[in-house]
Amino acid sequence: PPTTTTTNKISESEQLPNWEQYFQQNDDGDTYLHLACIAGQENIVGALIRVAGNPYALNIKNDYGQTPLHLAALSRQKTILRMLLLAGAEAHLRDSRGNTALHLACMSGDVQCVSALTVPFSSEEINEAQRHFGFSQNKQLSYAEIRNYDGEYCVHLATEAGNLQILGTLVRFGADINAREGKGGYTPLHIVIENNNEELFSFLLNDCKSKLDVETTTFGRLTAYQMACRMKRSKMYKILEKYGAEPLSPPESEYEESSDDDEFE
Repeated sequence: PPTTTTTNKISESEQLPNWEQYFQQNDDGDTYLHLACIAGQENIVGALIRVAGNPYALNIKNDYGQTPLHLAALSRQKTILRMLLLAGAEAHLRDSRGNTALHLACMSGDVQCVSALTVPFSSEEINEAQRHFGFSQNKQLSYAEIRNYDGEYCVHLATEAGNLQILGTLVRFGADINAREGKGGYTPLHIVIENNNEELFSFLLNDCKSKLDVETTTFGRLTAYQMACRMKRSKMYKILEKYGAEPLSPPESEYEESSDDDEFE
C-alpha cells in the first residue's frame, strides 16, 4: 500500500524575525500598532514599541497612506502621539491626501494634539522613554513646512478654522506666518481678511508683528491692504495702513499672470 508522508509546514509568519511577526498588515494595510492607536490602547502601543526595537516598524503605512502617528492624531490620542514621537516615529510623513499627522490635528481642532506634535521633548520625557522602551529618540522635534495636496500648510488650516490657540502654537514653534498656500498664494493674513476674522487679524498684527510681512502678495499680486480694499473691509485697511502697509489700489484683475516661477513650487 502507498505510504503517506507528513511534512511539518511552517507558517510564513513563523519564519519572520520576532519583531516582524507583530507588524504584519491586514487587508487594509493596518498593523496591530495602527489598531492600538485607533483604540487608544496605550499599554499595547508601549508593548509594540518595545518589540519593534527600531523606528522602521513605527512608520509602516496602511492602504490610505496612514502611519500609526496619523491614526493617533485622527483619534485624538495625545499621549500615544508623544510615545510614538519619542520612539522615533517620523512626523513629516504624508498620507494619501498629503496630510501629515500635524495637518490632521489642525483639522480636528485639537490643541493638545497639536502641542504633542510640536513641543520639544523634555529631558524627563527622554529618560522615561529610555526606561520604558529601552531606547528613545535622540533628535528634537523640528517644525517642518509641508503642504498637503490641496497646497495648504498647517497655518492655513488653523487660520481657515479661525483657531487662535492652534495658530499661536504653530507660530511659537517655528511656522512661517507669511507662507502662501499653493492655489491662490494666500497668506494667513489674506485669509483672515477674506473671512473678516477680526480676532485673528489682531493676533497677526500684534503678536506676530516682528515676523509678519504685510506686503506679501497672492499669486494675483494682491497685498493684504489691496484685498481689504477690494472686499471693503475699511476697518482692516485703515489699521494696515497704520502698521505701515503701502496704500496701493487693487489691480484690475486678481489673476494677473505671475512671472515668478518659485511661486508655484
